[in-house]
Amino acid sequence: MQLSRQLGFSLLELLISLTLGFIISAAAIGLFINTANSDFHQLKTLRLNQELRGIMLLMVREIRRAAYLDPAGLSLLIGSGEWNPFIYDTNNNKRLFSLERIDNSPTYNCILFTSDQNANGRLDEDEYFGYQRRYDTRSKNYTVKIGAKTATSCNSGNWESISDENTINIGELSFIPYPQRIGQQQHLIDCNIEIHLSGYLVSDPSVSLNLSESLSLRNPIYDPSGNAPICQ
Repeated sequence: MQLSRQLGFSLLELLISLTLGFIISAAAIGLFINTANSDFHQLKTLRLNQELRGIMLLMVREIRRAAYLDPAGLSLLIGSGEWNPFIYDTNNNKRLFSLERIDNSPTYNCILFTSDQNANGRLDEDEYFGYQRRYDTRSKNYTVKIGAKTATSCNSGNWESISDENTINIGELSFIPYPQRIGQQQHLIDCNIEIHLSGYLVSDPSVSLNLSESLSLRNPIYDPSGNAPICQ
């Protein structure tokens, strides 16, 4: 009499199969989680990169225009020996392009400048601008602020945040001037400025970014005296 063979898996084979399945599933889930975390980190880094680079681009573009006069206007000033109205006030020779330290900063973290926005060759009341790093008491973070049209001082005027203090904490904003006098009588100044900007995400301080840019003002600054403390 022949016995029929048992069909199907044995208990041992079933346990081995389940164990291998669990191992493969765990590895797949772990890979998925690592990939998702990496992608999420990259998205956060991309967001911070876009925010800070946008702010840097805006500052470089606007500061480069500081004290700008068209070549014809600059030639007239040089010929007449008058001050550039976008550098000095004709009443008291007050310096209008300036760098200041606020919040006990060891470096210049506020810049003030003027720009002939309407191209009329005169310094108007709404042509004072600036950028600064300022502590926000509500969010307890630092932000980049822009002085819109009336920024005659780092502590007065209409200053508005251009970075989201609830999203990004600005670690550094500094302006380092590199003036260079040119010409035989040293009356022209090439004003070069190096900008450093850094920040990190409030929700994840490990996501941070440091940026540096150098710029030169569009035209040299004319200084009739040859020794005025401009661009420093």
